[in-house]
Amino acid sequence: MNDRDIRAVLVNYLLAQSGNIRIYQEKAVGESICDIMVVSSCLTGYEIKSDLDNYTRLERQIKAYDKYFDRCYLVIGGSHRKKSSDKIPTYWGLICITQDKVKIIREASPNEKVSRRSQLGILWRAELRNILIRNNMPMFAQKNKSYIVQKITAYVSDSLLLEQITHELMYRDYSEYLPDRRAIDSKNNTKLSGLEQLIELVAEDDIGSITLDKWIELFSKAKETSTQRKSALADMKVTRAPHTIPYTDIEVSMGAPWISAEIIDEFVKELLNINVDWKLIEYEPVSGVWNVNNKKQFGHLTSCTAKYGIPRYNALYIIEATFNLREIKLFDEGNIYAEQDTVAALEKQQLIISKFHSWIWQDEDRIWEIEEAYNKMFAVLEPKKYKSSRNTFPEMSPSIQLYDYQKDAVEHIINEKNTLLAFDVGAGKTYIMIAAAMEMRRMGLKEEYVCCPE
Repeated sequence: MNDRDIRAVLVNYLLAQSGNIRIYQEKAVGESICDIMVVSSCLTGYEIKSDLDNYTRLERQIKAYDKYFDRCYLVIGGSHRKKSSDKIPTYWGLICITQDKVKIIREASPNEKVSRRSQLGILWRAELRNILIRNNMPMFAQKNKSYIVQKITAYVSDSLLLEQITHELMYRDYSEYLPDRRAIDSKNNTKLSGLEQLIELVAEDDIGSITLDKWIELFSKAKETSTQRKSALADMKVTRAPHTIPYTDIEVSMGAPWISAEIIDEFVKELLNINVDWKLIEYEPVSGVWNVNNKKQFGHLTSCTAKYGIPRYNALYIIEATFNLREIKLFDEGNIYAEQDTVAALEKQQLIISKFHSWIWQDEDRIWEIEEAYNKMFAVLEPKKYKSSRNTFPEMSPSIQLYDYQKDAVEHIINEKNTLLAFDVGAGKTYIMIAAAMEMRRMGLKEEYVCCPE
């Protein structure tokens, strides 16, 4: 059997086994192409070797499949049945398809080499944004796809990430990005991208009968559609609900616990022009202690010893002291106070703090991340605001009319155990207290009520 025949049988078999799947054909996985990718509760890859194929590329294909798929299968024609099982790992499954039947020779076991980072690479940027939003992460609008993938894999657990990746691929929708000529996969009832249209158009016809001119025409249409889709995805804007407390109301300081160590690490590396791929800054949330790693290692940098520090006390020491709210005070031998060096270090400290304040709000992702952390800690502490719906107070003298803010204050007193009436002199605090006392007695909330006027 040839590739086309095996592919058709396999697709029909998979759909018959479980209709709740999404099938992608000819999907790029690294430097290889997956013949059939099935999306269900996990990602499964099927590599087809027809009776006309050989195993020349199989070793390279296995390495690629192992990175992208939770389960992997080799699908063969009848002529490969005797020698194929020795050419694939033991955790790969093996399916043999002949003219009259589909034979599962070996079921696939879970692939422990799979990489969520590689799977995230299959997603569009818009789908990655969906995952960022779902996990309350910054949008990283100014970062490349590789950076976003790295952040997601570091933040989201492996099992949850698999669930979110499969969800995005299961419900991927091309309809908004296709021109009027749209192809529909009748088997899966899903719309196809431009390049997938090309594959489906070829599959519907006899490959041998398609001329070079036809190939060029089909590819041009597919490329145009793909370009339009990518352009539309790049222009998509994702909006979030605003935080209760905006960043303009947040006072940042070096060492504040609502600013993550990752942000601080980025600031220090950028400020001092330190290019390392390991964490320079670490924070211990239990003790509240900030630690700058390998402070002596960068003592040769001019940025550390001259621009933002001094030779005997480089910038990294100053930064660590600032984060931990430690007083900077230098001493010479014999415990003699080094006033000149201390003043110089303090001047460098003020320069670093000034740079930090101007840097922190320059990036939208940082703004959102800090707002998110700050609001989680403090938005719940926002005092309740009461808006009274009482227009009249029974038995109150008609000669007395309370203002709206006085009615609101009465409502606050009725609903809270204690209330501070922080109004100016002459604002009517006495009327508020008397009205609240009488109203609570009338409602049976208090038999006696004691007011403590100023």
